[in-house]
Amino acid sequence: MNALGVKAGTDGFPARGGSEPVTHFGMYDRTEDFIGGGTNPPTIHDPGEFTALRANA
Repeated sequence: MNALGVKAGTDGFPARGGSEPVTHFGMYDRTEDFIGGGTNPPTIHDPGEFTALRANA
C-alpha cells in the first residue's frame, strides 16, 4: 500500500485523509493462522516492507 502512496491514520491502518505510512493491514500473514476460520487473534509475524517500492510522495 505504501508503494501506491496510500496513507494511514495514527493507528497505522489505511485511512482516507491519512498522513502516516501504512504499518497495519489485514489480520494474518501466515496461512497457519487462518486455522479455525479466522477466529485466532490478529497476528502479523513479519510486518516488514520492500522499501524499494515505496512511493516518494
